[in-house]
Amino acid sequence: MKQVRHSLASRFVLFLAGLLVLAMTALLLIERVVFQPDLMKAENQQAGQELARIENSLTQNHNALTAQTRDWAHWDDTYQLYGLVLKPLGLFTRFVTGKQGESSLAQRENLADVPGSLLQRKDEFGTLARHAQRLISQQREQSKMLLDLSQHDPLTGLANRRLFDASLQQSLSDEPEKPTSVLMLDIDHFKLYNDRYGHPEGDRCLASVAECMEQTVKPHGFLVARTGGEEFSVLMPETGLEQARTCAEELRKAIAGLKLPHADSPVSDVVTVSVGVASSVNVDNVSGSTLMRSADLALYEAKDQGRNRVACFGEDAANIFG
Repeated sequence: MKQVRHSLASRFVLFLAGLLVLAMTALLLIERVVFQPDLMKAENQQAGQELARIENSLTQNHNALTAQTRDWAHWDDTYQLYGLVLKPLGLFTRFVTGKQGESSLAQRENLADVPGSLLQRKDEFGTLARHAQRLISQQREQSKMLLDLSQHDPLTGLANRRLFDASLQQSLSDEPEKPTSVLMLDIDHFKLYNDRYGHPEGDRCLASVAECMEQTVKPHGFLVARTGGEEFSVLMPETGLEQARTCAEELRKAIAGLKLPHADSPVSDVVTVSVGVASSVNVDNVSGSTLMRSADLALYEAKDQGRNRVACFGEDAANIFG
């Protein structure tokens, strides 16, 4: 009798075990077939939305940068804009790559609540961030190139009037107790040169004079600029009137030494220049514009005295003030 009861109990236990296995198998199948596809679909949809949101944000930043570089009136603001964009981009990169300590994604959210597929797309986020950085780097290079073009003369490669004036005012502000000198140089009878040889040859003449000026003042580190059609200027920080006069005479002789033919010039049979010199030490109420006007008056006097010569404001040009 005991053996029969024991046999029935064993069978009952085995039956329950089998039933439990069947139930677990059924639950597993239901989870795999019914619930898991929906969960995976929801996770992929959420990850896709997150990627679309980030891509849209980066596209807007890129469009804003493109519009900024097209506007020639706002070059001074361009780098500030890049600063505003690059900083958030750096934060975004740390967000998706987690390079500093614990993942920034883990710091922002509980990892247990983040869909697994979203975490698995971390590399996709990183690729998107690197692509955005490349785009912004290209925009920065384009802006630098355009900014350089906006501050230099395209024919001679020298600084233009805008850069010269800004540099002059900066020099006067930085070292107000030290002398600052400027030269204003004009090619003698350049209109006659163009009329005789043609404008292409006139452009070559301007380029040759510009190169000669740069080579002559290069050891001193002075700034040479083309500030008009045939007019050039030289900024000489921490330089007094006598040293500036000496440099002006060197420039005059060097340009005449190029021996560029000028058959119609009443001054010489080669290209020559007249130079006006002014220094902040002999100009009252010094400002950039005042110093340049003084150099212009000295240049006028050099021309009035016969051209192909140097005149200094306050000395040679003193008689032209009323």
